[in-house]
This record gives sequence, structure tokens and C-alpha cells, in this order.
Amino acid sequence: MFNVTDEKGEWLCKEDRDFYNVQMSTNGRAGYCTTIEDTQGVHPRKLKLIKQKVSQDTNDELSSEDEDNFSTEEEKQDSVSGSEDSDAPTTSKRHKTDSAVNLVTAAKLSTRKAHTVCKTLAKSGISLPIPSQSGVYKATMKAGEKLKEHFMESLKNENWSLHFDGKHIRNTEYQVIVLKNENREVKLAVLALINGKGETIFNGIKTVLDEYKLWPAIKIIISDTT
Repeated sequence: MFNVTDEKGEWLCKEDRDFYNVQMSTNGRAGYCTTIEDTQGVHPRKLKLIKQKVSQDTNDELSSEDEDNFSTEEEKQDSVSGSEDSDAPTTSKRHKTDSAVNLVTAAKLSTRKAHTVCKTLAKSGISLPIPSQSGVYKATMKAGEKLKEHFMESLKNENWSLHFDGKHIRNTEYQVIVLKNENREVKLAVLALINGKGETIFNGIKTVLDEYKLWPAIKIIISDTT
């Protein structure tokens, strides 16, 4: 399927020609693979990248296994401590989520990674609460709701230029809505639309502006933002 080489063309370098010949002699078995054992005949420029990819995949798998094992050990310890102290309350201990939420909102980490960072720092001796991933997620959603409420009260009191632009990905039209003025920039919304027609885009943006009561505050409209 992938043999698109022009037999009458000229090779750019000897390595490309040798690599093509190896592919033909091994019936395509030698190629850009993800295991080190099968890298015989791989182009020298790609071999280093393959090894780096394999190393990274291995590290990711080990990290995932360590995290799962650590969670299992936590659950075991919780169950043991609960059985030893029958008078202890059955509700789980809650941890402050401020630091973890900041990792999500400011450092752009996922809730799982934020939980892992807090856990790692705490194991290193840094006094830091370790909320669960679900706790970080719920706290992040609450922070988002508070931010939206703040925007709904404050944005309409300033003058804005409205920027929007779209990208069509996998049969879905995404439109990004941004507000800007001389003081700040606000990424207001990302719309997932059924198509990229003008009327569809207008209706999506109109819904957002209606919700935030922003029509009087929009002074300039800029489309097709680069």
C-alpha cells in the first residue's frame, strides 16, 4: 500500500536507496516500527527517534502502574485503619483543593496530573494537601462556575472588540470566541457547531453574547482571526 517510490526517479541519498532495498527484500517488515528488536535496516535518521519513543512509552507505562499501585495501597491502608478503629467515622477525609486547582487553571495540567504532582511533592516532604482526582475535578468545575458568574457580572461593563475564528475538525465546526480591549484578553467560549455556514456560526455566537448580555459592550467585530 505504501510503496509509492518512482522506480525511474533519482534517489536523494544512498541511505534512502539502501533503506528501500531492505524494505523490498524483507517484504516491508523493516520499517518505522516501535520496538527496538525490529529496527534492523531502519533509516539511521529514524532509529534514534524510535528508541526515544520506546523509552518514553516504557516510562509512561511504569508511571501508570506505579500510580495504580499507589492508589491500591492507599485503599488497603484506609480499609485496615477503618477495621482497627471501629469508632472512627466512615466518611473519607477531605483535603483542600486550592493548590491542585491552581495547577489545573494556571499550569494547564489535567486533574489527574494535578493530583499526581501534589502527591509527589507531599512524598518529597513538602507540606501540601493531596486531594483525590475526583475532588480536584469537582473543585475545578466549581471554580469555572464562579469565574463564569464573575464574567457575567463584569464583562458587560467594559468596551470590547469581538474576535472569532473557526476550524473544521472531524465533521465538526469549532468556533473560538475572544474578547479584547486595551487592558486584557478574555477567551470566552469554544463552540462546537454542526457546520460552518454563516447562519450557524452567527446563531452560536449570538447565544453566547445573549447569555453574557454583551451586545452593548461590543464596539468592533473582527472575524477570521490569524
